[in-house]
Amino acid sequence: RSDLITELTCEIRDIDCKIKLSKVDKELHDAYATKKSFVEVQALHDYPVLFSAKNARISLEREHNKLVGKSTAYEVIDDILEWCVTQMVGSTQACVQVFFICKNMPSCSFLVAFSLFVF
Repeated sequence: RSDLITELTCEIRDIDCKIKLSKVDKELHDAYATKKSFVEVQALHDYPVLFSAKNARISLEREHNKLVGKSTAYEVIDDILEWCVTQMVGSTQACVQVFFICKNMPSCSFLVAFSLFVF
């Protein structure tokens, strides 16, 4: 039961991350489209902050890259785990322990250990 709760909590946080990415994308697009020298940004801190247009672009690009990296890391790890599960069925080959530390979200850091089959 605790595994299920942990899994659902991580899923909720992953969805929150994707929602934040959508907000950051929209504000980054708006920051590049504006001709004003100052831009109000809310996606970074969840409250409005006034930035110079250049600093807003830099901050939003950094946050965008961070969120895309987290999302990509999760997808790659999920694909690797899925591949390992499919290879374990009926396989008699030697295993090598592989450890991934997933720190995608601060409160959902965990250690995933699984067997990777060597062909």
